[in-house]
Amino acid sequence: MTEFGDSTLLVTGGAGFLGTVVVRELTARFPGRVVSLHRRPPRPGDPPMPHPHVEYRCDLRDGDRWHGLLREADYVLWMASLRDHGASTTEAYRQNVAPLRSAVEVLRDSRRLKRFVYTSSISAVDQPHGPRRPQPIADGAAECPSTPYGRSKLDAERVIAAGGLPHTTLRLPFLYGPGFRKGSFVDFYHRVATNPLLSAFRFTANLSLLYTGDLAGIVLEVLAARNAAAADAPPYLVSDGHSHEVDELVTAVARLHGLRRPARRVPAAASEAISAAALRSRAWLRPGPVRRGRALLLASYWSHAAFTRDYFTVDSSRFRSAFPGCSFTDVDVGLAHSFAGSATPGPAQISEWNR
Repeated sequence: MTEFGDSTLLVTGGAGFLGTVVVRELTARFPGRVVSLHRRPPRPGDPPMPHPHVEYRCDLRDGDRWHGLLREADYVLWMASLRDHGASTTEAYRQNVAPLRSAVEVLRDSRRLKRFVYTSSISAVDQPHGPRRPQPIADGAAECPSTPYGRSKLDAERVIAAGGLPHTTLRLPFLYGPGFRKGSFVDFYHRVATNPLLSAFRFTANLSLLYTGDLAGIVLEVLAARNAAAADAPPYLVSDGHSHEVDELVTAVARLHGLRRPARRVPAAASEAISAAALRSRAWLRPGPVRRGRALLLASYWSHAAFTRDYFTVDSSRFRSAFPGCSFTDVDVGLAHSFAGSATPGPAQISEWNR
């Protein structure tokens, strides 16, 4: 890591669900200076960035306030994103593409930039609309984003590629870790695990995951000069390398809360039939924003992540072969950290479940 000693790493989106963890890890591990950009106002108890690292609060759409920082950066990690599958096309592009496009224009004239790392999403690839048999997403798969959010991520990737910058694009899968949002897939698993009726269903799908605490190490491997040739490759799909069955993840969440799932379970065939029917109905709908609302969001996870095998599974073997120095957190450890400090069921509820 001594190669980064006199370097500046500019990070956008440093206060989000992912960014908060990544910036904390980078300030502990990056020997140069980390400059974190975000627009979230300070919260009571927020510790200051340790010297020599600094943070700036600004709106990335106001380039006059921060473009000067780009000219001082040796590396850029772009995590800023409107992660909202319910966003309109106009809003997704205003937040996810326009600020990035202006940053690339500035960086074209930079004499310092060594690498630009962009955190994209598997939503930029997605499954073909209304797939009969979803397959794991692999490098080179046809790009079929189904929401404005996904299309904005794919267009952002293309803006970076066309800019001629030394860059690496990381397509991230489902992310989990401390501070997950309400309505996220982890929240869905928690709701299922702590509800006796929902917990009786079998969830036979598989999906790929990445623990938020692992991304800082991944980024440092990508930035390392010894990995420059690998980093210059086309977009990488990134995951911990395992295919996780949703049913096992729900069971793990229940166990973390001191619960056991019901011994009598709904047959898997019935669960999968619900999913198949939901996907067939979606095939008749025009791709667009996912309608907002907690019930609709939960229904979406129910029909996709709950029962449809391989809908959200990726093949990340190409990335792991290119960067063998990356390490990944065991999912049980990651889930334990994700739910640390969350409310646990009371003794009466635990007693009722564990009869």
